[in-house]
Amino acid sequence: MCITAVKSVRRKTGLNINSTVTNYAWQRWTDMSSGSFIKEAELRESVWRVCSEFLSRPLTIGMGMRMFNLDPYSRPLTIHVVGATHNETLGARTTDMDELGRMFPGHQGLEVVMVGPEVVQGPIMRPPLRAFGPRGKVYISAYKGFYHQFWEEVVEKGEAAKPNLVVGFHPGFDGQEVNQDWLATLLLLRDYNIPTLFTMISNEELQSTLHMFMELEMDVKDTGSNPFSSLKPEHLPKSPNKAPIYANAHYVSFRGLLEVKEEEEQN
Repeated sequence: MCITAVKSVRRKTGLNINSTVTNYAWQRWTDMSSGSFIKEAELRESVWRVCSEFLSRPLTIGMGMRMFNLDPYSRPLTIHVVGATHNETLGARTTDMDELGRMFPGHQGLEVVMVGPEVVQGPIMRPPLRAFGPRGKVYISAYKGFYHQFWEEVVEKGEAAKPNLVVGFHPGFDGQEVNQDWLATLLLLRDYNIPTLFTMISNEELQSTLHMFMELEMDVKDTGSNPFSSLKPEHLPKSPNKAPIYANAHYVSFRGLLEVKEEEEQN
């Protein structure tokens, strides 16, 4: 098809078909159009880098379930994604978390609720489950608003299940004073003793987040490099000359108040 189009353009433009330079130029154009210049290994690596950004989210959720010893084979589980933005919800489909289900074949049912003021309207914008979802399936829903509002307006009224795990993908704690909406959410997660996992794009952001969690007396459970980090390099718009960053490169998990743990150890 590409070759036919090239010949047609040659006729219309009146280019000398016998010209060595012209032939070379048209051959390169044909190669570029067909993709034949791409080596298979390079193509695989490029495709995987793009796919890793998408797969990083469900795989990181699965890692969080393992960290907190949540067993999807013994009971259905509910995961809330807090601070969800267009990154997670733009063009999102109801099958986007199927890879999470494949991590636990034969599970009792998994529900993922995307919550955030920047949630984008789409197929996943549907009510959360009140009862258990179908066995072996992953049900995705979304709520546009702050998490503490979602808790008060939906969870406390029994219109959504309480979470077994809360995950936040690079919420952007950059060392500055946390805003009131995030503070309300963090205190809620801490005071209700909810297993929580956050990811960061850099070690610098990780360290500032740890400092903030220490000030809030969070009981930090684990921290480190995420084995399921995105492999797609990106540049921050405000820092184009800095080294590239990778989505979900680092993580920190916490549960409840640090003081609760200390009191239990003393007893």
